[in-house]
Amino acid sequence: MLANTPGTPQSETTRAPTGGVSGPTAGLPLRLRLDFTDPELAVLSASGELDALTTPALADLLWPRLMSKLSAIVVDLSGLRFLGVAGLELLVAANRYAQHRGIAFGVVNNTRTVDRALAAGGLDRTLVCYDSASEARAAVLTDGSGTSEAFVPQSRRAPVD
Repeated sequence: MLANTPGTPQSETTRAPTGGVSGPTAGLPLRLRLDFTDPELAVLSASGELDALTTPALADLLWPRLMSKLSAIVVDLSGLRFLGVAGLELLVAANRYAQHRGIAFGVVNNTRTVDRALAAGGLDRTLVCYDSASEARAAVLTDGSGTSEAFVPQSRRAPVD
């Protein structure tokens, strides 16, 4: 895992390869990217599969940011091909902790895969979701109040697959 500090644009981490996957992330069950382009905001992007095996990798990046002095965190799930129960549980816990700490917490959800998983877990009604990381970043940086209630998502378009 590569570690960067705020002010450094990005860091990336990947998990151990697995077989049976084709495409640009072939063999990688989960690829994570951490973006610190703003000192008050962290954007964690995940692509691949977020399941019981790979969720700890996201948790390892997410929890230190939740315990930091950041005012907002966005988790970009737009690159996921699979979102399992362990990933949903992490999002619930992170959202609750962010609310407790007064940290704005948003999720980028613009795929049918993620949309179905969030709806099945009832999280589509509790998490604040955005169509893109840039939309989430703009909402967080414009508001600046540091609470999840401050997120006012724009009307959602139909998820793309």
